[in-house]
Amino acid sequence: MSLKRSCYLFALLIQLLSVATGFSLFPSVTAAQPSTNRGVPSVPSLPEGSPQQLLQFIDNLTAANVKPSSREEMIAYMRDVAAVSLQAANKILAQVKPTDSMHERASKMKLESLMMLGRFGDEKAAAEMAKYALTLVDSPSKELAKEAQRLVIVSDYQNAISANNVQSAQVVVRKMATLLMSDPNDEQTAGLATQLAGALEHMPGGEVAAADAYRKFGPLLAKSSNEQIQKMGESFAGTMRRLSLPGHPMEISGTLLNGQRFDPKTLAGKVVLVEFWATWCGPCVDEIPNVREQYDKYHKDGFEVVGISLDQERETLERFVAEQNLPWPILFEEPEGDGWQHPLATFYGISGIPTVVLIGRDGKVITLDARGASLKAQLDALFQFSVFNLQVAPDAPDTKNARAIAAALAQANDVWVRASREAATYKVLVPPSVWENCMKQLLSIKTRDCPADFREAWEQYLLGAKDFCDLSAKSGNPLDLASEAFKGFTTGGASVADAVDESRLTAKKHSDARLKLILVAKRHGLE
Repeated sequence: MSLKRSCYLFALLIQLLSVATGFSLFPSVTAAQPSTNRGVPSVPSLPEGSPQQLLQFIDNLTAANVKPSSREEMIAYMRDVAAVSLQAANKILAQVKPTDSMHERASKMKLESLMMLGRFGDEKAAAEMAKYALTLVDSPSKELAKEAQRLVIVSDYQNAISANNVQSAQVVVRKMATLLMSDPNDEQTAGLATQLAGALEHMPGGEVAAADAYRKFGPLLAKSSNEQIQKMGESFAGTMRRLSLPGHPMEISGTLLNGQRFDPKTLAGKVVLVEFWATWCGPCVDEIPNVREQYDKYHKDGFEVVGISLDQERETLERFVAEQNLPWPILFEEPEGDGWQHPLATFYGISGIPTVVLIGRDGKVITLDARGASLKAQLDALFQFSVFNLQVAPDAPDTKNARAIAAALAQANDVWVRASREAATYKVLVPPSVWENCMKQLLSIKTRDCPADFREAWEQYLLGAKDFCDLSAKSGNPLDLASEAFKGFTTGGASVADAVDESRLTAKKHSDARLKLILVAKRHGLE
């Protein structure tokens, strides 16, 4: 996992933690103003006292409106507040009974203190938070129990992304759905579900888990009597539409920055990168040099970029496009009201930018992961490797000449091997069109003038080849699944082990049928 992707996932984790907790323990921190009194006071040590006195001490501490002079100073101060708050919580919990009202407040204080320390890099505190949260999931306090359940889910998600374990992520989705089902009107639980589904989209190989999350959470949110939560569920329809794009065409329409209607026919036969972006989005702007490099490299060969701007002000966008000298078409719609108003952003449930979609020459979406090094790898595969652009003759003559059959058979096998090797080398998936073309090549062969047992063996071979090609189109590269090299690309919700077993069985069926065909051909002298 790249450093940039790791940092992004960490930021998403912080968002999840913020949504999961429904209380505010820490002091108000405001931007520093020009003043001779800039800076923050030292956090005093925890005094001795009764539970009431300790709570009052923490209340006074967190009521302070501090103005740090730097980010480092702010983090140091909040870390110290979290540490002394944790001490206070532990002392209070040791003195009061679980039925005491202060026990619930101290438990919440402990959870948030551990959460804050974990956010600042204290792995021991993060682990303790998850462990402590588990002890509270059956608390008699419904609010505390729900809080703990949310934090357990966040902790499980953190473990899943740390291990890059898609199966564990799907378990997290089921837990989240169960919690959401118990109270579809709880705004914090609904907010966490929404954040979790979005975060899974950015987990390597997490698209299936994300789709499962949207599929499960959407109907539950829609049933809520809370209008805001209902709207969350409605937005999931667009997101599911976007996640279902791979292997299907994408609708692209709108108005160009110059006011003219965009003609999607101009994209016919081209490889297209569609990017939802904005001038105020740092990661979007950071990606421009990479997109520009690939555009300059492959535009003459049929690569196009379509930018869909979510900016609010036309003048700002026009000035940025002119300064950057962006050569590709930009779609822009005048916003009406708050939020991202571009129809395509709504239609495809865009909840974060940059969001990209890579479309093949056949007009079908190849991948939703085409940024940074991934974009280069995908385009290199599409433009440099002839195997990805294999053209098959529309028909082959009727013949019992085994040379024609052998040539077609050899070409298909050569394509499979080359495609698999190239995909493994450059860590990209083989487009479904490659496998479809392999089958077209085989199906174009006429064998009606061949001996009956040869025709029977040929039909059996075609069945094996079709299964192999279907699996190839679904997984991207079954030969690499068999060697367990592409664990991150397993699709369809199946486990890696299931995918590997399916691949091996299918490959064996294909191989056995091919061997039988060769033996029958030799028996008839068709060599």
